[in-house]
Amino acid sequence: FAAPAASFELGASRIATAAVIVTLAGLAAILGLVALVALIAARRLSHPIIATQRALGTIAQGDYSARVAVDRGGEIGELQRLTNHMAEELNRREKMKELMGKYLSKQVADHVIAGASDLSLGGVRREVSVVFADVRGFTSYSEKHSAEDVTRSLNEYFEVVVDVIAAHEGVLDKYIGDGIMVVFGAPLAQADHAMRAVLTALEMQAALNSLNLKRAQRGDEPIAIGIGVNTGIVVSGDLGSIKRMEFTVIGDTVNL
Repeated sequence: FAAPAASFELGASRIATAAVIVTLAGLAAILGLVALVALIAARRLSHPIIATQRALGTIAQGDYSARVAVDRGGEIGELQRLTNHMAEELNRREKMKELMGKYLSKQVADHVIAGASDLSLGGVRREVSVVFADVRGFTSYSEKHSAEDVTRSLNEYFEVVVDVIAAHEGVLDKYIGDGIMVVFGAPLAQADHAMRAVLTALEMQAALNSLNLKRAQRGDEPIAIGIGVNTGIVVSGDLGSIKRMEFTVIGDTVNL
């Protein structure tokens, strides 16, 4: 039996075409599966990295509450843990700075934090303006009132004048009982330190007048203060011992 040549060639051609189609379809299916697996793997790899990148961007803007979920091992998990640790340390540092600001002026707190690794006794000569404010008749007031009343009145007075000092970027060097010492021009230089000092003194008096109106309405005695302002050369730096020091200014300018 001999099949017609034309029929045989047609059948063979169809078989070859089908084989090519099946081969191509199989390759396409395999490539599609590989691409799908690669996409899933890439998404699984990129998601934690993108989340970490976003958290770092938030931290860089000053929001130290940002955290990432630590859900991986290896290098990615270590990156997640380090990101959270960095955020916690920065948050702790910021809280420490805020706490220091309650006991030190912001400028001094920044000065201490910036030089925490190499703080030493000594200082530099510079021109500054110093403001002293003292409550008049404080001794007799203390004799006639309880310690609680005296403390309450002082805190009320300090509350209003410290806001004035901060508004002019003065450094509240120290409280001296009922008095305060304020420095302008140190540790950060201020070209207009004398003007800032005088304006602060005037505005402290104005703020105290407003406070005394409120005290009068409550039946409390008014608070009177005297203010001295002086400009001159001082030594500005750390004073005390290496174990316990404070930032201040020293010189005849301060004494006067």
